Amino acid sequence: MSLTVNNPLSQEEKSPWAQFFQDNELRKMIMQDIRRTYPGELMFEQKEIRDIMLNILFIYAREQPDISYKQGMHELLAPIVYVFYNEYVLVQDVTHPSSQLIRTVVSMEYLEHDLYWCYVALMKHTYSYYTTDKINKPEPVNRDQTLLFKEATPHPSSYIVQSLEELQNGTLRRFDPELQQHLQKLAIQPQLYGLRWMRLLFGREFPLKEMLALWDALLASPDFAGMVEYICIAMLLYIRDALLCNDHTGCLTLLMRYPETHDVQLFIQRALFLRNPSHYECPPNLQYRPNAKTRLANGPDRHHVAPVRSGSVGKQEPVRQYRTESATFSAPKSPVSVISETIKRKNVST
Repeated sequence: MSLTVNNPLSQEEKSPWAQFFQDNELRKMIMQDIRRTYPGELMFEQKEIRDIMLNILFIYAREQPDISYKQGMHELLAPIVYVFYNEYVLVQDVTHPSSQLIRTVVSMEYLEHDLYWCYVALMKHTYSYYTTDKINKPEPVNRDQTLLFKEATPHPSSYIVQSLEELQNGTLRRFDPELQQHLQKLAIQPQLYGLRWMRLLFGREFPLKEMLALWDALLASPDFAGMVEYICIAMLLYIRDALLCNDHTGCLTLLMRYPETHDVQLFIQRALFLRNPSHYECPPNLQYRPNAKTRLANGPDRHHVAPVRSGSVGKQEPVRQYRTESATFSAPKSPVSVISETIKRKNVST
């Protein structure tokens, strides 16, 4: 190779130094994100763990040049590292006749290798969430006629953007048209909240240990992408009453700072029920209620919803009422309850 190419100052694309500098920049970018991974977990502050994560993310980026490394991928790797590392450490103290075999199979020596292939397997499910490939999407004739399309001028859209638009304007409208129309009226695009939900597999919305239970449900589903979609729907329905009582700013705040919850089984059960209501029992119809402490901590503009108790007569169920800045109204029946009642009517009629 000539010195004009094999030269650190060379601008040639084929120069090995060009690739060297690109790799260094890539490693710096990845490490910058790794340092921000779960600041409350001490294991992610260990140099050994950070180096393992750096190697895995860097090698994957080089093996997949189409998407390389995107911000957020480190948050998909972190839960896998958390589970594997803690299990591998635990196995080292096992005293059992077959403990030597167990320690050989689950060996710290091969931790990085096992993590890499598990991460590759997970990324097969989420690859399309990060790709920037465009797909042809028919363009509506006008804004009011969303079901009539032109055939001549397709509008390019990435897979995840189209999926999110279908989620809010299609699936959500089927289960809760009132909520879908409310979000549409406020011009809240699903990409504003859905990109993070899907790309990080809800890693920012739930505590780490609760999120692992959610991932179990996703990975156990024969339709990974479909289950992700219905988890999103379940999350929207959980805060529907609060969304309906809020303006544009209040709704965005709720969606971008999803209320903390420690029971992900609610979302799993509701997602399974909505996908196949004839095979799964209707889950409890629980709704998010911001308490006074939450409203005080988040400021007066965080949530405009203030629950108002209404009296009940005998065993009659009280009507849910919520006060906004302008009016008080009764919340409609939850879509989950409506589906359950429809199934019961069908069973009685048959």
